[in-house]
Parts: sequence; C-alpha cells; structure tokens
Amino acid sequence: MKRLEKNIWIMIQSDPKSSHRVCEGMRIALGLAASGHDVSILLAKKAVDMLCGERDAYIDEDLLEKLWPTIIDYIPVFYIYRQGLKSEIPQLFEYKTQFLSEEDIGKKLGEADVFFRF
Repeated sequence: MKRLEKNIWIMIQSDPKSSHRVCEGMRIALGLAASGHDVSILLAKKAVDMLCGERDAYIDEDLLEKLWPTIIDYIPVFYIYRQGLKSEIPQLFEYKTQFLSEEDIGKKLGEADVFFRF
C-alpha cells in the first residue's frame, strides 16, 4: 500500500521584519501538518529571531500571533541551524528547539520526501 503522508521539511531563513515569506512558510507548514503530513521546520539566519525576539516589529505580526498556538500543537519541535548563531536563544515560549549542524541537516533533508525554502 502506498504511503500517503510525506516527510516534509520547510526551511525558513527570511527576515520576519522585512519579508512576508516567514509567515507564508509557517502558514504552509501548518496546513501540511494539519493534513496529516510529517512536517519539520528548520529556522536559519534571521528567521531564528522569531523564537526569541519581540514580534511587534514583524511584517505579519498579527497573523503570526494567531498561528503560533496551533503551529506548536502540530509541529512541537523547531530545528535551528546552529552555524552563525552567536549565543544560545532564550526559551521565551512553550516549544522545544533542537540545534542541528550542517551535517545533521544534510542527513535530515536527504530523508525528506519534499523540501521547501522560504
């Protein structure tokens, strides 16, 4: 029998202060996860700021605030690309994070059925 659910990885690296792509990536991740797919979110570059910064300066702050509780229900772990981070990020919200090295990311993406980048 053919497996219907997919292993999907979504990498979000855009700056939430200057791009709608962050919110679009989160919205798409939520829709796919709610449809029964195994969705993982990998945050890199400026997108990591979503987890520890004040969201009131973000382009889509209202929509992100509405999405967060549901995203956390469907996607309980946020993966973070460790390279380039100057320090650990504080845990300001109720979610789990896991840091991945470049090698770890390569392995995970190699196992994915689908990969999106925002």
